[in-house]
Amino acid sequence: MANGAVYNLVADVDELILLVGSRTLARLHAALSDAERKGPAAPADLLVRIAVAYCDFAAENLELWRALFEHRMAPEKAIPDWAVGEQMALFRHIYRPLAALLPNRTSEQLSVTAASLSRRRFSSSRPRTSLRVRIGTGLRLLSVRLL
Repeated sequence: MANGAVYNLVADVDELILLVGSRTLARLHAALSDAERKGPAAPADLLVRIAVAYCDFAAENLELWRALFEHRMAPEKAIPDWAVGEQMALFRHIYRPLAALLPNRTSEQLSVTAASLSRRRFSSSRPRTSLRVRIGTGLRLLSVRLL
């Protein structure tokens, strides 16, 4: 493909990043779904597995992950509804175990908590085993405090 030929397929770099991001989100969704199926269904354990799978995915796909979460659209452009919908769909992985851990929270409160947890950034420079221990400890402490 000649230089610039990609712009015969997409309008601009924002659309290209969104389309690549869509494929990346589908792969991330698959990784999180796989983590949900492996191991005990206890909500705290499930949150730990989801967090570890998320961090593993980010570490193994760092450039795609960065494009997904660090790209800023041109100021005059809105993120299309389909792209927002795909990002919001990932919250279900966190929402369900949170709802089990926090049965007295409203749907809105759970959504805010899920969004807050999903925005946490973990340094990719830390060794994974150390990161896994820290994630597990942090989420277990959080679940104890919230109950």
